[in-house]
Amino acid sequence: MAIDISEKKGGKYQFKTKLFWNLLGFLLFLLLLFGLIKLYNYTLKSGVKETRVAIQEIENKRDKVLEKEMKNIMDIFKKVSPVLDSHTRSRKILDFVEKNTYEGVYFSGLNYNLKENNLSLNAFSGTASNLLMQMTVFNSNKNVQSVEMSSFSIGDKGVSIQMKINFSPSIVKF
Repeated sequence: MAIDISEKKGGKYQFKTKLFWNLLGFLLFLLLLFGLIKLYNYTLKSGVKETRVAIQEIENKRDKVLEKEMKNIMDIFKKVSPVLDSHTRSRKILDFVEKNTYEGVYFSGLNYNLKENNLSLNAFSGTASNLLMQMTVFNSNKNVQSVEMSSFSIGDKGVSIQMKINFSPSIVKF
């Protein structure tokens, strides 16, 4: 494309001059934009290099033996957590029995079933009335759905019953 430098006023000469300066300005803008993008790219690459160096320093400072030990401990906790959870729940049951024990009644053979949320236990007392009062105390608690007596025996030293306490789900909630 050739630029006509004639002495015409208006028309083609003025149009070609405007077009030339617009194209020159656009090309300079593109050149400036390309340069800024290259500068930004260089800055990002240097930042990535610095980050990689910092990560490598942290990797070198890590204690592999301690990490392995911690991983083993975490595996043990994963295996033991159901037992710990069960003990935490059974603690609430044992607290319930302790707080709601009638005077003169003794318990043995406690067996808590977590799935069915019930407790089987043997109760012993010198008199049958104490055991009946104990069943009433358990049955009157808001966390108990029902109390069932499965066996009754009278011996030389007192009376023994086996009972099953069915709890409401709220007793083991945290």
